[in-house]
Amino acid sequence: MSEVFEAYFKNLVFESQRGNQESIVAILELLKPLRYKLGRKFGNKGIEFDDLISQIDLLIVQAIINYDPEKDVSAMRHVVSRTRNAIWNFYRQEMHYFNKKKTNILKDPKEIEFIVNDNKKPFEDEETNKITLEVAITKLTKKQQRVIKLYFWGKYTDSEIAKLLSVDQSNVTRARQRGLINLKRILSE
Repeated sequence: MSEVFEAYFKNLVFESQRGNQESIVAILELLKPLRYKLGRKFGNKGIEFDDLISQIDLLIVQAIINYDPEKDVSAMRHVVSRTRNAIWNFYRQEMHYFNKKKTNILKDPKEIEFIVNDNKKPFEDEETNKITLEVAITKLTKKQQRVIKLYFWGKYTDSEIAKLLSVDQSNVTRARQRGLINLKRILSE
């Protein structure tokens, strides 16, 4: 970052601290890429994009207010790092994003059947469970269907499935994990 830009940004911060609203607007405009990047990154975690951008704007203003040139030489680095840290802390504390259990990736079709039974859906016998599971699998994408059937019933590993389908192993693993998440969602409906 050039010294001229840093001096310009620092001047905007000082003007903002004195209450100049145009300076705050100018800083928010300069940091628009950062605001939108953070908004896209956290927007799919339960908050509307516009609300999240407003939250980020407030965090930027708070970082501007807390800027002390004696503690941090670069005003830009201070504002950007404080904003990023604050939005992470917001998700850690307010949204409990890191405290929530991640979606379990099921390893066995019997576990899926257990989830169905645990949700107290009426099943008469094991044959009905198999039919329900087969119907649920048909609602997956073709790739997810093939991977799950080969993995669980064919007892193939991800690398073996990748060779059979002529795709990368990471694609197989991703398809299997997403398929199992979708199965869990379908069966719990």
